[in-house]
Amino acid sequence: MFFRFATANSGFIYQDSLKRVYIYAIFNYFITKSNIIMEFKDTKLINFLRSFSVKELIEFENYLEFSYRKAGRNLVPFLKILKKFYPEFSSPDFTEQVIIKKLNPGKSLNVKKDKDTLRTLSSSLMKAVEDFICMSNLDKDKVLKNRILLGEMLERNLAKHFKQYVKTAEEDLMEDEKNNTYNILENYHLEKLNSGYFLSVSDFDNFILQNYKSLEFISAQFWIELLNVAKLTLLSQDVRSKPLKNDLFENLINFSDLEKISQIYEGTKYSLKLRFNYYIYKSLKNNRDMEHFKSARKEFFENKKSISRKEKNYFYSDLINILHGQAITHLHGVKEELFFILKSCLEDKAYKLSEKEFMNQNFYRMVILTSNSLKEFEWAEMFIDKYTAELSPQMRDNMLNYSKALVFYGKAEYEKSLNFVSKINYDQVFFKTDVKILMLRIYYELDLYEQALYLADSFKHNIKKSKVLNRNSLEGHNNYLKYYIKLFKLKNDPDINSKNEADMFKNQIKDEVNLIQRSWLIENADLIISKLEN
Repeated sequence: MFFRFATANSGFIYQDSLKRVYIYAIFNYFITKSNIIMEFKDTKLINFLRSFSVKELIEFENYLEFSYRKAGRNLVPFLKILKKFYPEFSSPDFTEQVIIKKLNPGKSLNVKKDKDTLRTLSSSLMKAVEDFICMSNLDKDKVLKNRILLGEMLERNLAKHFKQYVKTAEEDLMEDEKNNTYNILENYHLEKLNSGYFLSVSDFDNFILQNYKSLEFISAQFWIELLNVAKLTLLSQDVRSKPLKNDLFENLINFSDLEKISQIYEGTKYSLKLRFNYYIYKSLKNNRDMEHFKSARKEFFENKKSISRKEKNYFYSDLINILHGQAITHLHGVKEELFFILKSCLEDKAYKLSEKEFMNQNFYRMVILTSNSLKEFEWAEMFIDKYTAELSPQMRDNMLNYSKALVFYGKAEYEKSLNFVSKINYDQVFFKTDVKILMLRIYYELDLYEQALYLADSFKHNIKKSKVLNRNSLEGHNNYLKYYIKLFKLKNDPDINSKNEADMFKNQIKDEVNLIQRSWLIENADLIISKLEN
């Protein structure tokens, strides 16, 4: 399972998402001779404005007022027209023609001239949006602001004031690291600026010492990045039939003694991250072996009190990536360990980077699946009641209905489960495979054979067309559908309903190399065998 469960900036990547949407296509629409015309609501400018909060939009208008006084270009009237369609910009009236009329009230239209004017205004406003985003974020980022200021001081031969400002920069960086992560690269940049200062005052001993320090930071960052890429490469093999290759990466990873390298940095602030990443990499490299997993887990839990919420997000995701691999989920104690890690993550509020973010739907789904598989139904219901509101609004109803259906299925209340699963908006749901598998299970328990046949056939055709399932995943799904139908027949067909047939069927499932839902199939085969024995 390949995932990070926080949102955009954290990069919490998830194999389930990767399987479903492995390649994201970003389309640019152009006004061309072939008459491919972009609607105004889909332009880059509107996409950026759509992303603004109410507060940001107010601040942006104030920024434009200031820019107008400074540069003489008044874009405020144009923005005020666009604001009327905020935040969705989806009204049927939001068209080029309507905007042009609002820009030129009471005037006759000149199509070419007016469209050229609209494009010019849009281009100017887009440039203002870009500048505003950079300026407003720079104002919030003290660390980056200090780095720019220190660099300018050296460029302007203001070295005599450098020590005063570098002290502030060091304090701000320390404060930032309390709430975020230990920023190795910013420490590197700060040491390089220090070395530049000592060179400017001809203090060559300190100049060399500062370069040693900056080397320590940049080299540690390099090894951490190498281990991160190595982990991603191994995780990507879960969803790719043909692994990605890069000669530089292969040579670096093959000719480096990563264990000894991680020992070089013992006692530094980043030694924990290096050791942890090394153990995770080794676990993945050795088919998710639990010894290296336990070492990584020990490193994290013994030190997590000193780790920021943002940093914990990354540590937890790596631990979960190991435990959620299909190769080990059937092993004794793995699901229990995963459940413990997920609960700990919830207690630490490390499932998202900040309070303002939504809970990732994949993390939510994993919690429900894991608790349900361990029959922790009461806890699962508590989780649903407490955390569903933390999902993004467009996800809540579907996830709620799916989760309720799953819990009621686990409690053998199949009619209630079917009722909730029927409420899922199938066109909007991102985990269609999960829903179909749950429906097949419900049909099996309610003896709805014809419905099961129809759904299984539809399921088979859909996965055949899938562009995100690799060959192994496709085979695993097809085998499941084959054995599911056999199981259904074995349950109800008196011509084949014998203990010998059931035993043979169970052995086939055990021996099948590539198969999803193996545990469920074996569990139900055992029930049939037990019934026949009695």
